[in-house]
Amino acid sequence: TVSGAITFGLILNPFQATHTILYEGLMKDPEIYGLAIIAQIPFALLFIYLFSNWRSEKSASMGFIAGAIIGALIGLCFALMTLAQMNLIDWVVVVTDVVGHAVWGGFTGGSIAWVLGRKK
Repeated sequence: TVSGAITFGLILNPFQATHTILYEGLMKDPEIYGLAIIAQIPFALLFIYLFSNWRSEKSASMGFIAGAIIGALIGLCFALMTLAQMNLIDWVVVVTDVVGHAVWGGFTGGSIAWVLGRKK
């Protein structure tokens, strides 16, 4: 999503790069941007499913809070698994990844809740 690209690509990437171990050939050059865009669809579908089935309050602010919590938990899972399995990142990246996912999830959740709330 656009919020994910801004949060991770523009804001967090320069900072996290100083806490990431890079290996020759680790990063694709050029990156497969089409696949990166397609990879955002399951994230958005998860939020749409959750908000349309389990959230009775569909205001943008409540959607932002719920989305931030969901995003932070997803980010924590991914970051801890990466930290546990690879010599790639350190704890600073774990923390900033959780914050980044919370922001990304918050904007995603807020946007979806706002759209769903307009259908009432």
